[in-house]
Amino acid sequence: TQGGELEILKGATRTLKKSIGLELEVEFTPLYKGAPLFGELCEFLVDNGFEIIENVGHADPAFFTLKNINKMLDFLAKYLR
Repeated sequence: TQGGELEILKGATRTLKKSIGLELEVEFTPLYKGAPLFGELCEFLVDNGFEIIENVGHADPAFFTLKNINKMLDFLAKYLR
C-alpha cells in the first residue's frame, strides 16, 4: 500500500466513522509516484474528525549524507478523535 494510503482511507469512510484512532506513515518528500504527502493526508483526516496527537520521526539511513543529514523524509503520525 506504499503511496495508496489516501485512496484506501477515502474508500473506508464508514470504517473511519467507527474508528477512534489511526497510525500512518506519512511523507514530506515524494517517495512514490502519485503518493499523497503529509498535508493531504492530514487535511483528509482532520476533515473526518481526527486530530494529530503524536509523531515519531524517522528517516531512511541510506539517505544520510552531509547534504541531507537533517532532512526528514517521513514519520509515523498518530491520530485520535
